[in-house]
Amino acid sequence: MEPFEFYNLSDAWTAEDTANLTTVEANDTLPEYLRFNDNSLIVVLVYSALFVVAAVGNLSVFISLFKSRRRKSRISLMIRHLTIADLMVTFIMIPLEVSLAA
Repeated sequence: MEPFEFYNLSDAWTAEDTANLTTVEANDTLPEYLRFNDNSLIVVLVYSALFVVAAVGNLSVFISLFKSRRRKSRISLMIRHLTIADLMVTFIMIPLEVSLAA
């Protein structure tokens, strides 16, 4: 007995099988919390607005700190690191949240 059985994939699915398929609407089969509804639209819009505000605000702070290199205090270094961390959240986590909500 062989440990693996090999199948011919061209014989596995025929044209008759395709003709017998029926279409089912997604709203009939999905639970309510997985459907795209008005609440999902509101979540996407709020996350999109937060994305724009966070990106513009943090990029402006980062650019202003980057241009003024004469100040090398610990506070400006901390704010620069906080800005970088917030930009990472803005450009990585918010798009992921929007894609999951949509």
